[in-house]
Amino acid sequence: MNRCMKKISQQYSYSERLLLTPMNHEFINDKRFKHAFSERKKSPYSDPELKEKKWHLHIVLWAASQAFKRQANIVQLGVFEGGEAAAICAFNINKDIKKSKIFLVDTFHGNIESLWTQKEIKLGADSAQWLYKKAGSTFAYVKNRFKKYKNVFVIQGVVPDILKNYNFNNIGLLLLDLNAAKPEKEALEYLWEKLIPGSIVLSDDYGHSSPTHGYYEQKKAFDKFAESKNLEVLYLPTGHGMIIKP
Repeated sequence: MNRCMKKISQQYSYSERLLLTPMNHEFINDKRFKHAFSERKKSPYSDPELKEKKWHLHIVLWAASQAFKRQANIVQLGVFEGGEAAAICAFNINKDIKKSKIFLVDTFHGNIESLWTQKEIKLGADSAQWLYKKAGSTFAYVKNRFKKYKNVFVIQGVVPDILKNYNFNNIGLLLLDLNAAKPEKEALEYLWEKLIPGSIVLSDDYGHSSPTHGYYEQKKAFDKFAESKNLEVLYLPTGHGMIIKP
Protein backbone atom coordinates (compact mmCIF):
# COMPACT_ATOMS: atom_id res chain seq x y z
CA MET A 1 0.00 0.00 0.00
CA ASN A 2 1.44 3.37 -0.96
CA ARG A 3 1.69 6.28 1.49
CA CYS A 4 -1.35 8.09 0.05
CA MET A 5 -3.62 5.02 0.32
CA LYS A 6 -2.39 4.32 3.84
CA LYS A 7 -3.33 7.84 4.89
CA ILE A 8 -6.80 7.48 3.35
CA SER A 9 -7.30 4.10 5.04
CA GLN A 10 -6.44 5.51 8.44
CA GLN A 11 -8.65 8.57 8.10
CA TYR A 12 -11.59 7.10 6.27
CA SER A 13 -12.28 3.49 7.04
CA TYR A 14 -15.17 1.29 8.04
CA SER A 15 -15.02 -1.89 10.10
CA GLU A 16 -17.71 -4.49 10.74
CA ARG A 17 -16.73 -7.70 12.43
CA LEU A 18 -13.90 -8.88 10.14
CA LEU A 19 -14.82 -6.51 7.29
CA LEU A 20 -12.42 -3.58 7.01
CA THR A 21 -12.58 -1.21 4.06
CA PRO A 22 -11.62 2.37 3.13
CA MET A 23 -14.55 2.50 0.68
CA ASN A 24 -17.32 5.09 0.88
CA HIS A 25 -19.88 4.28 3.58
CA GLU A 26 -21.88 7.50 3.84
CA PHE A 27 -25.08 5.48 4.15
CA ILE A 28 -24.43 5.12 7.89
CA ASN A 29 -25.07 8.85 8.32
CA ASP A 30 -28.35 8.84 6.40
CA LYS A 31 -31.27 9.82 8.66
CA ARG A 32 -33.47 7.02 7.38
CA PHE A 33 -30.73 4.49 7.99
CA LYS A 34 -30.00 5.77 11.49
CA HIS A 35 -33.69 5.53 12.36
CA ALA A 36 -33.91 2.00 10.97
CA PHE A 37 -30.76 0.87 12.76
CA SER A 38 -32.02 2.25 16.07
CA GLU A 39 -35.31 0.37 15.60
CA ARG A 40 -33.40 -2.83 14.99
CA LYS A 41 -31.58 -2.55 18.31
CA LYS A 42 -34.64 -1.79 20.46
CA SER A 43 -35.26 -5.41 21.37
CA PRO A 44 -34.16 -6.56 24.84
CA TYR A 45 -32.99 -9.76 23.13
CA SER A 46 -30.68 -8.10 20.61
CA ASP A 47 -27.44 -9.84 19.70
CA PRO A 48 -24.49 -7.77 21.05
CA GLU A 49 -22.89 -8.03 17.59
CA LEU A 50 -25.66 -5.88 16.09
CA LYS A 51 -23.73 -2.70 16.84
CA GLU A 52 -21.13 -3.84 14.31
CA LYS A 53 -23.45 -4.92 11.50
CA LYS A 54 -24.47 -1.70 9.77
CA TRP A 55 -23.31 -2.69 6.29
CA HIS A 56 -25.05 -6.02 6.78
CA LEU A 57 -28.31 -4.18 7.47
CA HIS A 58 -27.71 -1.81 4.56
CA ILE A 59 -27.78 -4.79 2.17
CA VAL A 60 -31.10 -6.03 3.63
CA LEU A 61 -32.71 -2.58 3.54
CA TRP A 62 -31.67 -2.07 -0.07
CA ALA A 63 -33.09 -5.46 -1.08
CA ALA A 64 -36.36 -4.77 0.76
CA SER A 65 -36.70 -1.40 -0.94
CA GLN A 66 -36.49 -3.10 -4.33
CA ALA A 67 -39.41 -5.36 -3.39
CA PHE A 68 -41.51 -2.44 -2.14
CA LYS A 69 -40.91 -0.50 -5.35
CA ARG A 70 -42.46 -3.39 -7.24
CA GLN A 71 -45.33 -3.76 -4.74
CA ALA A 72 -44.06 -7.28 -4.07
CA ASN A 73 -44.11 -9.24 -0.82
CA ILE A 74 -41.27 -10.14 1.55
CA VAL A 75 -40.81 -13.49 3.28
CA GLN A 76 -38.28 -13.87 6.09
CA LEU A 77 -37.49 -17.36 7.31
CA GLY A 78 -35.67 -17.10 10.63
CA VAL A 79 -36.75 -14.04 12.59
CA PHE A 80 -35.68 -14.34 16.25
CA GLU A 81 -36.82 -11.00 17.75
CA GLY A 82 -37.78 -9.28 14.51
CA GLY A 83 -34.93 -6.76 14.42
CA GLU A 84 -34.33 -6.81 10.68
CA ALA A 85 -38.03 -6.61 9.87
CA ALA A 86 -38.46 -3.70 12.30
CA ALA A 87 -35.62 -1.91 10.53
CA ILE A 88 -37.20 -2.61 7.13
CA CYS A 89 -40.50 -1.09 8.25
CA ALA A 90 -38.79 1.91 9.87
CA PHE A 91 -36.58 2.59 6.84
CA ASN A 92 -39.62 2.67 4.56
CA ILE A 93 -42.05 4.33 7.00
CA ASN A 94 -42.76 7.24 4.63
CA LYS A 95 -43.02 4.99 1.57
CA ASP A 96 -46.15 3.26 0.35
CA ILE A 97 -45.42 -0.21 1.73
CA LYS A 98 -49.04 -1.11 2.54
CA LYS A 99 -49.39 -2.63 -0.92
CA SER A 100 -46.81 -5.24 0.08
CA LYS A 101 -47.03 -7.94 2.74
CA ILE A 102 -44.25 -9.03 5.05
CA PHE A 103 -44.33 -12.60 6.36
CA LEU A 104 -42.14 -13.40 9.37
CA VAL A 105 -41.77 -17.15 9.87
CA ASP A 106 -40.01 -18.85 12.77
CA THR A 107 -40.52 -21.33 15.60
CA PHE A 108 -39.58 -18.37 17.85
CA HIS A 109 -37.93 -20.76 20.28
CA GLY A 110 -35.04 -22.03 18.15
CA ASN A 111 -34.51 -24.92 15.75
CA ILE A 112 -35.62 -28.41 16.60
CA GLU A 113 -32.58 -30.68 16.70
CA SER A 114 -33.81 -32.99 13.93
CA LEU A 115 -33.36 -30.15 11.42
CA TRP A 116 -29.59 -30.47 11.71
CA THR A 117 -27.39 -33.28 10.54
CA GLN A 118 -24.70 -34.55 12.88
CA LYS A 119 -22.15 -32.97 10.56
CA GLU A 120 -23.78 -29.55 10.95
CA ILE A 121 -23.82 -29.84 14.72
CA LYS A 122 -20.16 -30.86 14.68
CA LEU A 123 -19.34 -27.79 12.56
CA GLY A 124 -21.24 -25.57 14.99
CA ALA A 125 -24.30 -24.63 12.93
CA ASP A 126 -26.34 -24.64 16.14
CA SER A 127 -24.15 -21.97 17.74
CA ALA A 128 -26.89 -19.30 17.57
CA GLN A 129 -29.14 -21.39 19.81
CA TRP A 130 -27.75 -19.62 22.86
CA LEU A 131 -29.76 -16.55 21.90
CA TYR A 132 -33.02 -18.49 22.05
CA LYS A 133 -31.99 -20.27 25.25
CA LYS A 134 -31.38 -16.88 26.82
CA ALA A 135 -34.58 -15.31 25.49
CA GLY A 136 -36.99 -18.23 25.67
CA SER A 137 -39.91 -17.89 23.25
CA THR A 138 -39.93 -14.58 21.39
CA PHE A 139 -43.29 -15.15 19.67
CA ALA A 140 -45.39 -12.89 21.93
CA TYR A 141 -42.76 -10.17 21.76
CA VAL A 142 -42.60 -10.22 17.96
CA LYS A 143 -46.41 -10.27 17.64
CA ASN A 144 -46.60 -7.21 19.86
CA ARG A 145 -43.69 -5.51 18.08
CA PHE A 146 -45.54 -5.55 14.76
CA LYS A 147 -49.15 -5.16 15.88
CA LYS A 148 -49.28 -1.61 14.47
CA TYR A 149 -48.46 -2.90 10.98
CA LYS A 150 -51.53 -4.41 9.30
CA ASN A 151 -49.41 -5.80 6.46
CA VAL A 152 -46.97 -7.73 8.66
CA PHE A 153 -47.89 -11.33 9.45
CA VAL A 154 -46.09 -13.26 12.21
CA ILE A 155 -46.23 -17.01 11.59
CA GLN A 156 -45.09 -19.58 14.14
CA GLY A 157 -44.09 -23.01 12.92
CA VAL A 158 -41.36 -25.27 11.60
CA VAL A 159 -40.04 -24.56 8.11
CA PRO A 160 -40.69 -25.91 5.53
CA ASP A 161 -43.84 -27.69 6.78
CA ILE A 162 -45.62 -24.53 7.97
CA LEU A 163 -45.26 -22.87 4.57
CA LYS A 164 -47.87 -25.14 2.99
CA ASN A 165 -50.53 -23.70 5.29
CA TYR A 166 -50.27 -20.23 3.74
CA ASN A 167 -50.89 -18.83 0.28
CA PHE A 168 -47.57 -17.15 -0.45
CA ASN A 169 -47.34 -15.34 -3.78
CA ASN A 170 -45.87 -12.28 -5.50
CA ILE A 171 -42.64 -12.58 -3.48
CA GLY A 172 -40.02 -9.95 -4.28
CA LEU A 173 -37.55 -10.75 -1.49
CA LEU A 174 -36.80 -13.98 0.34
CA LEU A 175 -34.56 -13.79 3.41
CA LEU A 176 -33.07 -17.09 4.58
CA ASP A 177 -31.66 -17.32 8.10
CA LEU A 178 -32.59 -20.72 9.53
CA ASN A 179 -29.07 -21.85 10.50
CA ALA A 180 -29.73 -25.25 8.93
CA ALA A 181 -29.25 -26.45 5.35
CA LYS A 182 -32.17 -28.85 4.91
CA PRO A 183 -35.07 -26.52 5.79
CA GLU A 184 -33.52 -23.63 3.86
CA LYS A 185 -33.10 -25.71 0.70
CA GLU A 186 -36.59 -27.24 0.94
CA ALA A 187 -38.16 -23.83 1.61
CA LEU A 188 -36.33 -22.33 -1.35
CA GLU A 189 -37.49 -25.15 -3.60
CA TYR A 190 -41.09 -24.73 -2.42
CA LEU A 191 -41.20 -20.94 -2.70
CA TRP A 192 -39.19 -20.52 -5.91
CA GLU A 193 -42.20 -20.55 -8.24
CA LYS A 194 -43.89 -18.00 -5.99
CA LEU A 195 -41.07 -15.49 -6.52
CA ILE A 196 -41.63 -12.96 -9.28
CA PRO A 197 -38.94 -12.43 -11.95
CA GLY A 198 -36.23 -10.16 -10.60
CA SER A 199 -36.80 -11.29 -7.02
CA ILE A 200 -33.84 -11.26 -4.66
CA VAL A 201 -32.91 -14.19 -2.42
CA LEU A 202 -30.47 -13.44 0.40
CA SER A 203 -28.82 -16.24 2.35
CA ASP A 204 -27.75 -14.66 5.63
CA ASP A 205 -25.29 -17.37 6.70
CA TYR A 206 -23.78 -18.07 3.27
CA GLY A 207 -20.34 -16.61 3.90
CA HIS A 208 -20.17 -17.07 7.67
CA SER A 209 -18.39 -20.37 7.34
CA SER A 210 -15.54 -22.47 6.05
CA PRO A 211 -15.32 -26.19 5.26
CA THR A 212 -14.29 -26.86 8.86
CA HIS A 213 -16.78 -24.82 10.86
CA GLY A 214 -20.00 -22.85 10.97
CA TYR A 215 -22.73 -22.89 8.36
CA TYR A 216 -20.83 -24.45 5.48
CA GLU A 217 -23.57 -26.99 4.76
CA GLN A 218 -25.97 -24.09 4.17
CA LYS A 219 -23.53 -22.58 1.69
CA LYS A 220 -23.23 -25.90 -0.16
CA ALA A 221 -27.01 -26.28 -0.28
CA PHE A 222 -27.48 -22.73 -1.58
CA ASP A 223 -24.78 -23.27 -4.20
CA LYS A 224 -26.41 -26.52 -5.31
CA PHE A 225 -29.82 -24.89 -5.64
CA ALA A 226 -28.39 -21.97 -7.62
CA GLU A 227 -26.58 -24.37 -9.93
CA SER A 228 -29.84 -26.27 -10.54
CA LYS A 229 -31.34 -22.99 -11.81
CA ASN A 230 -28.25 -22.14 -13.89
CA LEU A 231 -27.51 -19.21 -11.58
CA GLU A 232 -24.34 -18.02 -9.86
CA VAL A 233 -24.28 -16.85 -6.26
CA LEU A 234 -22.94 -13.36 -5.59
CA TYR A 235 -20.62 -13.40 -2.57
CA LEU A 236 -21.04 -10.28 -0.44
CA PRO A 237 -18.43 -9.23 2.16
CA THR A 238 -21.18 -9.00 4.80
CA GLY A 239 -21.50 -12.80 4.64
CA HIS A 240 -24.63 -12.79 2.49
CA GLY A 241 -25.00 -14.91 -0.61
CA MET A 242 -27.37 -13.45 -3.21
CA ILE A 243 -29.17 -14.77 -6.26
CA ILE A 244 -31.75 -13.04 -8.45
CA LYS A 245 -34.57 -14.96 -10.10
CA PRO A 246 -34.50 -14.49 -13.89
